[in-house]
Amino acid sequence: MDYQPNIDAVCWFMENVFDKLDKNIKCVIVGINPVDKIKEMQNSRIKVTGFIDDPYSILNSCFAIIAPMQTGGGIQNKILETMALGKITITTTLGASPIVGAKDNEHLIIEDDPDKMAHKINEVFKNKIKFCNIEKKSKKLMQDSYTWNSYQNILKKMIQENIGIDEVE
Repeated sequence: MDYQPNIDAVCWFMENVFDKLDKNIKCVIVGINPVDKIKEMQNSRIKVTGFIDDPYSILNSCFAIIAPMQTGGGIQNKILETMALGKITITTTLGASPIVGAKDNEHLIIEDDPDKMAHKINEVFKNKIKFCNIEKKSKKLMQDSYTWNSYQNILKKMIQENIGIDEVE
């Protein structure tokens, strides 16, 4: 939690979204080496973990994962991991755009506007069953498109199409 794009994301979320959430929603900020600014956010509704041996135990216990990326680039592994876990993932356009095949409200929830993001988080918290299809579809997208086997199949197909051979071992 000392990487500037992650700090920017947490600060943006806390300054623009968190206070608009239902008061019974708690937030866990997971990340190694949180800077003081992040540590100081901890209160009865916000837990800052720092390093943990098994981040998946915390991720699996959360009703949704929020990755409000504001700066940075490239595929966010944290988003791929949460989608692979079948968690409802709420992110921004920046966080979702590198994930080929991911569609808003089908594989994850994409929202850039703070008021609308807060509304979506509240809606998910109140009625998770309504969003369980997103969990299933995000996990399937990861299995179909972001595993070693899926990449192997894509590579085989590219070789077959470009070299003109029928079978690639």
